[in-house]
Amino acid sequence: MKGICLVFAISVAGLLAGCSAGNGTAIATTSPVSSAPGTSSVSVTIVPNTIGVRHDGTLSFSASVNGSNNVNLIWSVKEGVSGGTISDKGSYTAPSAPGIYHVVATSQADPSKDATATVTVTAFGFTSISGLNYARLQQTATLLPSGKVLVAGGGQGPDIIDGYWVVDQAELFDPETKSFSLAGQVSRDSHTATMLPSGDVLLAGGEVGWDPTGNAYGNPGPIDSATAEIYQASSGQFVPTGSMLTAREGHQATLLNDGRVLITGGIYSLPSDPWWLPLSESEVFDPATGTFAAVGQMSVARYGHTATLLQNGKVLIAGGGYPYASNTAELFDPADGKFRSTGNTTVSRSGHTATLLPNGKVLLAGGGGLGSLAAELYDPNTGLFSPTGNMNTARGWHTATLLPDGTVLIAGGYIIHGGSTSTTEIYDPATGVFTLGPSLEQDRFSHTATLLSNGDVLIVGGASSGDGLFTTALTSAEVYH
Repeated sequence: MKGICLVFAISVAGLLAGCSAGNGTAIATTSPVSSAPGTSSVSVTIVPNTIGVRHDGTLSFSASVNGSNNVNLIWSVKEGVSGGTISDKGSYTAPSAPGIYHVVATSQADPSKDATATVTVTAFGFTSISGLNYARLQQTATLLPSGKVLVAGGGQGPDIIDGYWVVDQAELFDPETKSFSLAGQVSRDSHTATMLPSGDVLLAGGEVGWDPTGNAYGNPGPIDSATAEIYQASSGQFVPTGSMLTAREGHQATLLNDGRVLITGGIYSLPSDPWWLPLSESEVFDPATGTFAAVGQMSVARYGHTATLLQNGKVLIAGGGYPYASNTAELFDPADGKFRSTGNTTVSRSGHTATLLPNGKVLLAGGGGLGSLAAELYDPNTGLFSPTGNMNTARGWHTATLLPDGTVLIAGGYIIHGGSTSTTEIYDPATGVFTLGPSLEQDRFSHTATLLSNGDVLIVGGASSGDGLFTTALTSAEVYH
């Protein structure tokens, strides 16, 4: 979507050097900058105060002293060398052993005053790899039967939702070489991509271009499309198929057990105020005929919602809404093509994630009020949502990936008033607790996360934002392993 940074903010608000040896202690040699005399009111702050890192990884800390002309610091690791080492510039190197450790910045002027950062060192972490050929956000990434990943479409430019311009190239990620190669032309942004039982991929809707005089005032506007196409994995070609009944972007697509694809919600651009129309219309794609057919409408027009296939074959539709997030949820029944209400979410959500857990429950995380910390579980046996542990960071437009061990990796996202984040956390269904994970190599939101055949997770593209308004689309990619 173009030029709706304010709406994005509303939607998310409704929803996000060398190291010392020995005992790991070093003294900083910062020049004095404070004019306040004495040490009676000395205080120390440290940034970041909580963070995760892979074993043997490195981090950079900064700290400041207030209330004294002497702003020099003594850096140390509480656990000694077993907890890592720290340089006099705040450069920390993690130990080989996973665990929770503490970096301490102590005032040289008053050694009784310090600040402590908690570092979670993990056995797993992120490694940067060769990047995309084209920067993009709001793209799709689909694991193919070959084990390669099809990255298609997306946007570039400063618009906080999906960039101003549509990226018209697809790329393939090869897990053997950990590199990307061009894979043909496809011009879509904020579309969906669904792996079909045949091994082909259905790409549907989204923005497909830019009309320079598209609205009632002669200003530029996006072109939303109802078109769809099939990526044929055998030939590597994109082939047109039947069009949707309704043009849309920001919708959801869910593969049903019978091989059809359910398309729900999204928004459609209008030529005048209010500019965007949220949709309750839904339809299904039948790969046997290559056509779309209407099904019942949702009870609420939704954008920024989630659609999750349950173990019973029904689809849980949760949250979303426009311009404000919703706490409503409903179930789609493929047997009769109708939507029926189910329990409400515990908080209103938009731009959240929904992950089907091995026990059949669904984890909803993020989005919500100002990027809510609250997470919850949907139980299909009762039709109700109930709270589970809170996340460590309030975020929206992040990713959530079910890992082979049954835990869920929450990565990146957007923080209201804070921009993009590199933080991650791991949810354990056995305990209902989120623990801090290793940091991404690059802060990002509106990226993709794809579980590879070997159990690694591929993180691709997205956007980096420092001021909450303008963004930088990314070529960078990394692998969690």
